[in-house]
Amino acid sequence: MSELYADLDSIGTAATNASSAAGYAGDMNVSDGLSGVSTAMQGGSSGSSATSAGTYMDDLAKKLSDGLTEYSEALTSAKNDYSNTDESVSIDFTNFDSKMQ
Repeated sequence: MSELYADLDSIGTAATNASSAAGYAGDMNVSDGLSGVSTAMQGGSSGSSATSAGTYMDDLAKKLSDGLTEYSEALTSAKNDYSNTDESVSIDFTNFDSKMQ
């Protein structure tokens, strides 16, 4: 029979890293920079497309940030549950999955 060993320090590190990455993703804001394309290239036709692309990228970054936050919370919860039980645990990624869809 196989055994699964949970390294609580590694789970905690993964949760911290995911939380940090969520912060970086949440701070991303490319739409401000791309909104200036239309004025930088007078007479060009790419201004509105650049603005739309920036907004799309910001929306994706927000979705990624939300997903990473849920992932971090699931790992933290699993670590805490593991510490408080008889060294058996499960991880619920339902919220993470719903944020990433």
